[in-house]
Amino acid sequence: SSHDHHSHMSFVGLEYFHDGDARYTWLNDQKIKRQNLGILIDTGAPTSACGMSWLERYIQVYKLENYVTWEPANTSIGGIGEGRATVNWIATLPIGVKWNSPSGQTLWRVQCLEGCGQHVPPLLGLDTLQRRNATLNMSKPSLTLDEPDGSRHAYELHFCHGHLILPVDKWDNSYGVAFPCRDTFCKEP
Repeated sequence: SSHDHHSHMSFVGLEYFHDGDARYTWLNDQKIKRQNLGILIDTGAPTSACGMSWLERYIQVYKLENYVTWEPANTSIGGIGEGRATVNWIATLPIGVKWNSPSGQTLWRVQCLEGCGQHVPPLLGLDTLQRRNATLNMSKPSLTLDEPDGSRHAYELHFCHGHLILPVDKWDNSYGVAFPCRDTFCKEP
């Protein structure tokens, strides 16, 4: 079916199985050679949010430490897993969506979830989608947004276990990350 044409992509933090070993075996069986990093389109999230585990991994993999700004916050978000996730920081960081350079202007502002929200996957929230006049095309999955210069741009999306994912690892010099060995994989968030 047309919805399965991207089934051989694996997005970090969105794989089946919480247990690292089982997840590794499953991915290996799927012949996954690279892992990708992407953000879930989530109209149920009022604002963009992401567990600190995924965020730290993303920053580390793409060496973005010098490009992130951290803004102190003191709030919590309900409806996440077991209770209210703590938000101590709002991060603004580059995302690779157009084969751009990390020092470019494609930035994502996101609430960083800790506590019970530590492992929440990255969510692109409703506020961004509304502010940028988003249009979703489901037949050839894409998200069209208003750009800062007044133009509109269609970003390719992927279906992953029924979720729509915007890849954020399309940098000018790399795409995805090589699939790690089992030991490394099981230690990663």
